[in-house]
Amino acid sequence: MIIAICYDMPTTQELAPDLQDTLEQVKYVEEHLTLLGHTVKIIPYMGRSQEFINNLKATNPNVVWNLFESFQGSEAEQFKGVMLLESAEISFTGSSVQSMMFCADKTITNNILKEAGINVPFQYVLNDTEEMPANLYKWIFKPAKLHGSVAISDKSVMELYSEKEVVEILNRARPELEIYAEEYIDGREFSVTLLDRGLGLLPIAVAEMRFINYPQDKPKILNYNSKWDEESEDFKNTKRTFNHAPEDRAMVAEMIDIAAKTASVLNLEGFARIDFRCDAGRTPWVIDVNPNPGLGDDSGFMAACRRAGLTPEKAIDAIIWAVKR
Repeated sequence: MIIAICYDMPTTQELAPDLQDTLEQVKYVEEHLTLLGHTVKIIPYMGRSQEFINNLKATNPNVVWNLFESFQGSEAEQFKGVMLLESAEISFTGSSVQSMMFCADKTITNNILKEAGINVPFQYVLNDTEEMPANLYKWIFKPAKLHGSVAISDKSVMELYSEKEVVEILNRARPELEIYAEEYIDGREFSVTLLDRGLGLLPIAVAEMRFINYPQDKPKILNYNSKWDEESEDFKNTKRTFNHAPEDRAMVAEMIDIAAKTASVLNLEGFARIDFRCDAGRTPWVIDVNPNPGLGDDSGFMAACRRAGLTPEKAIDAIIWAVKR
């Protein structure tokens, strides 16, 4: 087939690691699509929508590989790139515009899942009318529309004992980050990877992120450094494992069920990742949904595929054939 890889061309010369990752994904997907025998065309979005659509249609691809991680430099608006793909009336990998919009804002995702009866942490947004639980003292402050742990550090986790204190923190945050407060689930971190291998989007592996030799007072979270700064102690001391203790089997099975339900509620397609925190009582809480997880040999998605016995070519081939044509 002819497959076009489409993405938002970064506009800055010096790229942060999370932006550089998009360009690395383009090379990775191109390499493995070529190994599968496909003809690959790379079509970046350069800021002119009609020109982009014209270039895309002139290529006449069978499928578009959607690598829009941002749109005109804004991660919060990456769904607009997917809107362009829909307007071109060409099939593309992954989830629809509607699903991407649902997942673009973590507070919207949280509300949708809560309405569906899925266990999610309490969230507080400025001017929220929902009453704050009286016994909630530990919080994590996150940007609503940024992913990849951008703007998250150890300082994001705080103990606060009144709504007034929470509001003060939110009022001091940079407005463009759209920070909200979320109940901090003090426990362990997991992710469930899902892939459509011909039977619909189903979980294929459950990973735990283990925080090695962390001081007692250091939050065990995936912050920006632990994801992107390979020289940092956070990165070096955060390890992924797919090996689970026998006493965790019921908890892992519950996460698999919840991940499948979450994907169904949000109408996710092709591939996805659902992130969890599990508290001391082994109760899973959905903390994030990624409908377009990163790709690369060192990515969590490909690690999960290897765990499931899939080579990169088989995983990428599955994503292609899951596209509705």
